[in-house]
Amino acid sequence: MPSARPDLVPAAAPPLHWRAYGRAADLDLCLDADARTRNAAVSALLAALLDGAAADRLAIVSGLTLAGRIGALLAIVGRSEGCEQLTLALRCRQAGCDTIFEVELALAALLELAQAAESEPLLTIADVRLRRPTGDDQRRWQAAAPPPGQAAAVLLGTLIVDPAQRDRAVDAHWRARAGEQLEVLDPLPCFTLSCRCPDCAGEADYPLDLEAQALARLGALRRRLLREVHRLASRYGWDEARILDLPPARRCEYLALIDAEEPRP
Repeated sequence: MPSARPDLVPAAAPPLHWRAYGRAADLDLCLDADARTRNAAVSALLAALLDGAAADRLAIVSGLTLAGRIGALLAIVGRSEGCEQLTLALRCRQAGCDTIFEVELALAALLELAQAAESEPLLTIADVRLRRPTGDDQRRWQAAAPPPGQAAAVLLGTLIVDPAQRDRAVDAHWRARAGEQLEVLDPLPCFTLSCRCPDCAGEADYPLDLEAQALARLGALRRRLLREVHRLASRYGWDEARILDLPPARRCEYLALIDAEEPRP
């Protein structure tokens, strides 16, 4: 993924860029968070990997839309892995078919959706203006923990821009319509992929948690880096920071030399 272009341009703000994951301090970041702690983990990760010297990094990333935060995570994955596609394994949902197949999502297309969300933070649904939800909204919702029967009304009520219209959130018909429209107009937070099984040819919708997918990819990268550090430190005696400061291609060359010298079974 080209590093020259901005990863995200929030409304009325300078472009934001994220660097690749892989410095020694990055290994301390939490990548294995549950639903309750994930918001804080994502905010900490985005703030740590945000390029530049902004003093209010956490406030910046917490104020991004949920779509923008997902886009930032995907930009980090692309930059860290040097890839342009997100490859996912899906299990067929048709009765009697248990086929596992792979699909590829273009990161550029997903980042365009994230950019669109940041460029237009307001939406209109049935003549009601709403804000797209942000990381701050998500954190406050989790802290408030509204009763399940009231959650949808509370959540949507906080997004309605005009206080005089907030009574619309208690209207079950409007809530249902708003929920459907938000999935269409703001697809990344509730991403669904429609595809056909290559074995049985059955078509189905597959809900995908892109935030969790990105964190899982970075978690796998973290485990790989730990293995590389262990092998290189064991052979050369270098410390963790020195090893991770090496360009990835150079690390691979040293690891290849170790492989070449190790006896084959």
